[in-house]
Amino acid sequence: MKKIAVMLWIASLVLAAAACAKSPQTLPDGMYNVGDFTVFVPEGWTAIPVPDSDDPSKILTNDIQLAKDAVYNEAAGTWNTDDGVSFYVTLLPQEDFERVPSGREYYAQDFAVTDMEDLTIGELTWHGFSVRPIGAPVYMMWAARGNGAGGYYTSISTAYGMSLEDADIRAILGSLK
Repeated sequence: MKKIAVMLWIASLVLAAAACAKSPQTLPDGMYNVGDFTVFVPEGWTAIPVPDSDDPSKILTNDIQLAKDAVYNEAAGTWNTDDGVSFYVTLLPQEDFERVPSGREYYAQDFAVTDMEDLTIGELTWHGFSVRPIGAPVYMMWAARGNGAGGYYTSISTAYGMSLEDADIRAILGSLK
């Protein structure tokens, strides 16, 4: 009888851990620990872990999607972020970070690209450009961490008239160190 109770208890722990991986959780102070960095998640936003494309059972520790007004589709096991603001943040090692600006040419093949003025928020200065593949601008930005430690790359799709001046977006960018 004790063996059955212990096995049920272990099974419940395994199921709880699996549920946590599919249901992102934010720390009480609004910070989300991605693994390689932390990021602020404002109220009304969801931190969505990004699975490894080679092994979807693994969650990347250097990549996170933040979404405003995201809706979880229980049947499909996916998040619908099409109706809100989607915000990807990736922490890149130095060798990959040095290649980031070359992404501009990729987008310029199909879309009008507009260079941005540098934007300093908190400890980071962001560089980048915007494109309009969906009507609303998508901002492609990067910021170095310093000391050859690579940097952050972010893609911000702004629906509903949000901009880089939005308090939530500025709080997210300012939380990265």
